[in-house]
Amino acid sequence: MQGLDPWEKLAVQFFDPNGKPAEWVSEYESYLTDVDENPVTERSLYADNQGQASWLRIGTKDQAGIWKVQITRGDTVTNMAYTVNRLPVTPTGSKTIGVNFRLYQGPVSNTYYTDKVPGALTVDLQAHLKLVTDELLELAGLRGEQTPNIYLVDNLDLLKQVSESSGSQLGFADGYYHSGGDDSGVYMHTDSLLTGIQRLLTHEYVHLALSDTIGPVELPAWLNEGTATYFEYLLNAAGERADATKHPLYRSIGLAESAARSDNLLPLTGLESQETWNSQTEKAHISLQYAQSHMAVRYLANTYGNTAPIDIMKRMGTGATLPEAFVEIVGIQYSTFEERFTGWLQSWEDPKRSQVSRYTQSLNEVMSTKAAIGDRRSEDLASGATPAERLVTKRGLAVDAEELSTQAGKLTPPPELQPLQDEIKLFMERFVTLLTLEVEHLMEQEYLSFLGDVISSVDSISKARTADIRSGAAPSQRVTTKQGLVSDAAALVQLLNDSPSPPSLKSILSQELAFLD
Repeated sequence: MQGLDPWEKLAVQFFDPNGKPAEWVSEYESYLTDVDENPVTERSLYADNQGQASWLRIGTKDQAGIWKVQITRGDTVTNMAYTVNRLPVTPTGSKTIGVNFRLYQGPVSNTYYTDKVPGALTVDLQAHLKLVTDELLELAGLRGEQTPNIYLVDNLDLLKQVSESSGSQLGFADGYYHSGGDDSGVYMHTDSLLTGIQRLLTHEYVHLALSDTIGPVELPAWLNEGTATYFEYLLNAAGERADATKHPLYRSIGLAESAARSDNLLPLTGLESQETWNSQTEKAHISLQYAQSHMAVRYLANTYGNTAPIDIMKRMGTGATLPEAFVEIVGIQYSTFEERFTGWLQSWEDPKRSQVSRYTQSLNEVMSTKAAIGDRRSEDLASGATPAERLVTKRGLAVDAEELSTQAGKLTPPPELQPLQDEIKLFMERFVTLLTLEVEHLMEQEYLSFLGDVISSVDSISKARTADIRSGAAPSQRVTTKQGLVSDAAALVQLLNDSPSPPSLKSILSQELAFLD
C-alpha cells in the first residue's frame, strides 16, 4: 500500500463471505493470538519512511466466495472486496473406500479426493510429490516401487471412517499409508495449512517407500518413525515456506534436548514396538517419542551418512536383528549408539540456531548500549547546564555513538537476517547523525555567544574611538589612545582567527574580520 504518511499507523482486518472476522495466519503458517491466547483478527501496522505498508496473511484454508479487507486509517475506514474462487478440477473417475472419492489424474500421480477438498490442493501436491520422490532417491537411495496414489479427505473424522472401512485403526495419526493391492497409497486429511499437508505427505511417502523396499518386516518404531520424521523436516525445511517447517522442527528439537538434559529420554528399546507406539494416548509422550526418534535418526544420519538408517532397516529385511544390523552397518553396538546419542543430544547445538543466537546476542548488546546513550542524552536535555558544559557532554555522546555504529556495522548476520542488519546499520547511522546535529547546534550557540562578546568589545572600541575624535586632545595624547585602540582591535582579530567557527557560521566570521580589518 502506497501514499501513506511516513510511519503512519493503520489497522487491517479480513472478513469471510459470511461477514465473520477471519483469523490471521502469518507467513510462518501460524495462527496469531494475543497475550490471552485469543485469535487475532485485526493487525496494527505502520508505514515505512516512504509511506508504504505491506502485509501477508496466508489464505490456504479460505473458503470460496466474496471476501472483504478493511483498512482503517485514523477515522477513515476503507473496505475492498475480492473474490476467492475454487479451482475447478474435472474428475475422471471415482472410488469408494468408506466414503466416495473422485479421481484427478495428475502428471505425477493419481489423486483421489472427497468433494470438499480444495481443487488447488489436488493439483499442488503433484509437484511436491515429485520433489519428495526425486530428493529422497538422491539423498538416501530410497524410492517406492511406483509413485503412490494420494487419497485426500477434508477432515479427520472422514479419515478415521476410511481407515476403519479397511480394517485398521487410525489412532493419533493425521495420515497413514497402505502398501499393496488396488488401494495402495498415502491417505491424509486436509484440515491443515499447506506446509503441514506437504510434511505429512513426505512422512507417509517415506513409510510407503520403506515398506516397498524392505518388505513385510516389523521395523523398530523409533527407527521407522524417526526416519520418516527426519526426511519430513529435511526436505520441507528447504521448501517454499521454509520457516513454516522450521517452527515445528525447532520445537521438536527443543523437546528432545530438554528431555536429554533432564535425563528423561525414553529408552530406545521401549520405542521398538510399532503397536506400543501407536497405542499411546498421552499427548506429551507422543510428542516426545517423535522428537526423540527424529533426533536419534538425525544423529545416525549425520554421523554415519544419510543412508545409514535405511541401510540398517534393509539389513533387517534380510533377516538381521536390530543389534546385528547396527554392528554390520555402522560398526558399533546398539547400546553404544544409544549412549553416544544421549551424550550428543545433551550437548547438541544446531549450527543455524547458534549463528542466529550469536548474532542476536551481539545485536542486543548494541541496542542496550544505544539505550544507555539515549538515557545519557535525556539527562543532558533535562540538565539545565550551560551550552559550554552541554557541548562537552554532547561530544562524548556523539563519539560513543559513532564507535557503536561502527561496531554494529561489523556484525555478521546469518543470510536470512541480512535485511535486519541493514536496518540496524541505517538506524545507527541516523542516531549518530542526530547527535552530530545536536553537537553542531550547541557549537553554533556557543559560537554565537562568543561572537556576541566580540561584538560588545567592538562596540566598546568604536565608542572609545568616537570619544577620542571628539575629545580635542593634543595629537601626542591621541597617538597613545589610537595605539591602544589598534592593539585592542588586533587582539580581537587574533581571537577570531584562533576560534574556528562552525561551517554554517563561516560567513558571519568573514564579516566580523572584514569589519575589523
